[in-house]
Amino acid sequence: LILTLTIGMISIGLSLLILATMTVLTKHLIRMALGLATIISFLWSMLGVIRSPHYFVPGTGLFMFGLSIAYTLSVWDKIPFASANLHTALQATGSSLTVLGVAFATQIVALICTIIYVFASTGVYDHFQITNSVDTRLRVAVYIGFGLSYYWTIQTMGNVMQVCIASYINCWWFRPNLNSSERLKAIGESLNRVVIYSFGSVCFGSLFVGLPTFY
Repeated sequence: LILTLTIGMISIGLSLLILATMTVLTKHLIRMALGLATIISFLWSMLGVIRSPHYFVPGTGLFMFGLSIAYTLSVWDKIPFASANLHTALQATGSSLTVLGVAFATQIVALICTIIYVFASTGVYDHFQITNSVDTRLRVAVYIGFGLSYYWTIQTMGNVMQVCIASYINCWWFRPNLNSSERLKAIGESLNRVVIYSFGSVCFGSLFVGLPTFY
């Protein structure tokens, strides 16, 4: 429990730090990220040459270094457009504290769900250790079910937040001079549309969309 709470609070703190960094370094953030990836891959290859007796580490480092350079060169002329989009999105997100509140409330709910799943899975594991009559295949199926359920829950919450904020940004784009009450109403309407009218689509998409993002 303490470990889960600690990791959760660290993730929330890192989210605040990353958001602040993105807000301050919007125009240079993409170039910095591409440069950092190139430097890390180069350092990895040099470390492999110095420390590793085999060719795998320096080989993978040089491959990633070349790939990073090729990718950077291929997208360099598109960076100003991407930076402008990022700047606009951050302006829209920062235009209302309620948007940030929705994001961090989602993180807190995700942390609570994680704690519940940790307790539930630990209890099931202890029960299986005490009861030896449960078939091994059934145990594996239960563990897979727990993992799939947790993955689906976290993905759904994240996508609900994403769709809600995207809907608010759409409203902000056409009416950027909204007052506080109008912004709060727009966020409420966005959340209402997601939870009531589009929740099924979000849940169904969350089951499949999250997997390709790992690759």
